[in-house]
Amino acid sequence: MNQKVPIDIVNRHGHVSAKMQEYAEKKSERLLRFHSRISRIEVIVDGPHAAPELEMIVHVDGGNSLIAKESSDHFNTAMDQMTDKMERQLVKANQKRKQHKGDKPLGEVIVDNTPIPPEESFDDALRKKLDS
Repeated sequence: MNQKVPIDIVNRHGHVSAKMQEYAEKKSERLLRFHSRISRIEVIVDGPHAAPELEMIVHVDGGNSLIAKESSDHFNTAMDQMTDKMERQLVKANQKRKQHKGDKPLGEVIVDNTPIPPEESFDDALRKKLDS
């Protein structure tokens, strides 16, 4: 997609290196394939070097913000796992948005096999009314 979405990478304690920031941006950009209404992505890094804790907030136009959290021994591992969590949330949110008009899955056709009674003609209805 050629969609430009701001990706903010914020650190709480410590310093996020340029390589870490580039990796986080690259992984975050992949999320744009899973939902068309993403307006902003925030990645919050707490303690980037020793057992980092990451949090991702994806802001969706016309919907709730989605949040994923992950911690691991390494920054890249935590980022990968958190991105996977967010992908699943985005796919689910996108499916819910598309299926909001009922609980039937997309593409399912409901067939009613009950026979349709023949319609009464005007003359038949008039005769019935006159006979009674």
